[in-house]
Amino acid sequence: MKVIRIVLIALISIVGIYLVLCIFGPKTFETSRSRMIGANSETIFKLVSNFNEGTKWSPWQKKDPNMNLLIEGEPATVGHKMSWQSETQGSGQQAITEIVPNVSVTTSLQINGWDGMSTAMFNLEPKGDSTMLTWSMDGGNLPFMFRGVMLLMGANNSLNTDYDAGLTSIKSIAESMPKQVQLSIEEITLSDQWYVGKRAVLPVTQLDSSYFSAIYGALVPALADKIAGMPTSISHSYNAEKREIDIEVALPVASETKLEGYSSTMIPGGKAVKYVFVGPYEGTEKAWGQLMAQVNAKYKVRYSPYEVYANDPEEVKDPSKYITWMIVPVE
Repeated sequence: MKVIRIVLIALISIVGIYLVLCIFGPKTFETSRSRMIGANSETIFKLVSNFNEGTKWSPWQKKDPNMNLLIEGEPATVGHKMSWQSETQGSGQQAITEIVPNVSVTTSLQINGWDGMSTAMFNLEPKGDSTMLTWSMDGGNLPFMFRGVMLLMGANNSLNTDYDAGLTSIKSIAESMPKQVQLSIEEITLSDQWYVGKRAVLPVTQLDSSYFSAIYGALVPALADKIAGMPTSISHSYNAEKREIDIEVALPVASETKLEGYSSTMIPGGKAVKYVFVGPYEGTEKAWGQLMAQVNAKYKVRYSPYEVYANDPEEVKDPSKYITWMIVPVE
């Protein structure tokens, strides 16, 4: 009986101690860590909105390089998803649920064996030439009897350590990447302008001089005296991963004009941003990336960007002297 009494007292003591631990243990499983990074928000956004890029900086994948990953969906869009399985880091799924380009990425996080859904978020706040990146996670309220285990495990401290390690890796990668060039742009005011052209979705590699020449060669005689400006191409969308563009090669006309087999488009008047690019047409792809990064940081795009070819390559033989106006209608 004495032994039983001692065992019962010991058990009661252990339970009492554990209840005390539960009282003082963490009520939530969450963290929020921040780091100032010497790179612009566009550069950092690409690293945190694409799970393929996440393999370069994830602290858990560094702990288990053999982690089994399945990445699905379009990066930087709602629904982009990653599933993982690891002998040491567990298994689960994470998917983008909300996204604001260059500003924030919100994801749902399901860890197998853990009840409920967590939310993880990246927030990017520009600070001059740098960005304050905040990485947070809200795992919700912990059941009372689970709080003692979390205290003993030091789970929140461990999570803070992992998040700090991840931010350190992001900082190292982002600051080692080439800096975005700040282009000299100007704000202009557009008037409503009609265009007649040929629209198609095709690889960027097909956009050679013969493609443009064939369309302009057919449009010029067909439109004759209706032409009201210089040759133009309107970029309605661009798939960077596939390097495919939805492009409309067109000529401006004095008023709405219907031409069989061709599109009729009006670019609405209003504010726009203009950059004058001088050089071979092949250089405009890189310039567009730099221009759009600069525009998106300050403006909201209201219509498809477009190029105006301000001089004639038939007359200007030196490609280094080609002039292209790069115009983005903005609010």
